[in-house]
Order: sequence, then structure tokens, then C-alpha cells
Amino acid sequence: MSEYVMNKARKLAENGDVTKIPTRNAREDLHRVNSSTGTNHYTVRTVKGKRVCNCEGFTNYYRRRNKRMIDGKMAPATCSHIEAVKIYKEMNGGQD
Repeated sequence: MSEYVMNKARKLAENGDVTKIPTRNAREDLHRVNSSTGTNHYTVRTVKGKRVCNCEGFTNYYRRRNKRMIDGKMAPATCSHIEAVKIYKEMNGGQD
């Protein structure tokens, strides 16, 4: 993950741009993340143990072209919104 994306994610988490979305299913993990430009918001959810985002960056770039190997394993697709949710959860002790 690039330092640029991580800085964007850190700012989103620290500025309160990540919000937990209540669900009926306790195993479902949904978060709303505001855009860094402030014009939109995106939904990060957990599907089969993997986080996915509905932003264009995740769907167009990371899913198709970011097939890098890290320690012999395929790097998971990610974006600044997914990384912001991870940071948000760390800041809250793993809880929302």
C-alpha cells in the first residue's frame, strides 16, 4: 500500500469520516466512509471475511490490476476507504 493512500486513510479515520452502520446481523460489518473530497460517501462491507468497497478505485483498479505478491501470497485488494476502516477499528480498540 502506498504512503499516499495510507495518509488519506489516516486522515479519514482521524477526522471522523468513518461511521459504523448498524445492521440486524451481528456478523455483518458495514461502515460508511466519506470521500476525502467531501462530495460523496462509500460503503465498506465484509463479504466472506474480506472487506470490499463500492468506490471506483477499488472496483476498477485494485480488483483487476493490483495483483501483487507479498511474502509469496497474493496481496488483498484494498483502497483508502478500507484502510480507513481498519485504522478506525484500531483507534477504537477493535470495537466500533
